[in-house]
Parts: sequence; structure tokens; C-alpha cells
Amino acid sequence: PPPPVVVRPAPAPTGMFGWGLNTSAALGYIAGKSVVVGRADLILDDPLALGSMLGLSAKAINYRVGIGGASGKDVNDVSMKAVPLFVDAILNLPADWMGGIESYVGGGLNYTVYGSGQKTGTYGVSVFAGVAGDLGLGGKSFVEVGYSAIRADKRSGKGVGISFGQQIML
Repeated sequence: PPPPVVVRPAPAPTGMFGWGLNTSAALGYIAGKSVVVGRADLILDDPLALGSMLGLSAKAINYRVGIGGASGKDVNDVSMKAVPLFVDAILNLPADWMGGIESYVGGGLNYTVYGSGQKTGTYGVSVFAGVAGDLGLGGKSFVEVGYSAIRADKRSGKGVGISFGQQIML
């Protein structure tokens, strides 16, 4: 008789460089006085599995840590530039809550490490809601809508924002 067929599970995807790091890149716009924001993030799983404490899956909460750049006009119509560090917490909602659409809500802080006036800034905040899906670009694409504030020295770019991004497994 022929030898038995052994089915092995597929190996976990390791990404483009084999590092297994989940990252994202996004480009956004804050509509208060036209601030364009770009950012690159590392997406981390929740080590405490707080989602299971909320009655959701253990992987329902993620964290994003990254760096970006912002350029535009502040609330007083003065030119501003900033290089902020971002830290966000994301709660992934069950897909059946939105009819099968992957959606999430989140919020975070940012701190400008270098900005207008060649000084560090103060803290800024963001709250957002988003949807994600696979558009065939090699990972999940997402769009977020929310409120953001980025401060650089005494300048502040804040308002309703929208951002588009792509998750990339490195």
C-alpha cells in the first residue's frame, strides 16, 4: 500500500523580509486648517489579552507605535511642521456587529519630538473609527475617520481627520 499522506499545517506568514513584524503606513489629512500627516507604525498584539476580559477574542486589542510627519497650517493660519511619535490603542470590533465588515475604534497620544520653532512640542490626542479589508495589495487596507490634534511649539493643528493606509507584514 502507498504510504499514508501526512497533512502539515501551513507555516505562519513571515512577511516580506522574514521578520514577522506587522506594520502599517498611512497618509492622512486634518481638516481644521489643512494639515497633511504621514506615519509609519509597528502594530503590536496585546500581551495581557484584555479583549478576553471584555468578552471579546483574546486578540481584540492591538497597539500601534510609530513616527510620522505633519505639515500645514495651524488653527491661526500659521505654517507648522512637526515630527510626532504616536501611541494608539485599538479595539477591533467583531465583524458580525457590522454585517461582516472588519471595523475598529481607537484613541491615542502623540508627542512632537521636533517641530516648528525647532522645539519639542506638547502632547496631542486622537480618537478614531475605522474599517479594514483586503484589497489585494498584500495586506489589509484601512480607512479611519476621527478627531486629531498635533501640536508643535505653540502651534496646533487640530480638527476632523481622515487617513488611508496599508498594513504590511515585514
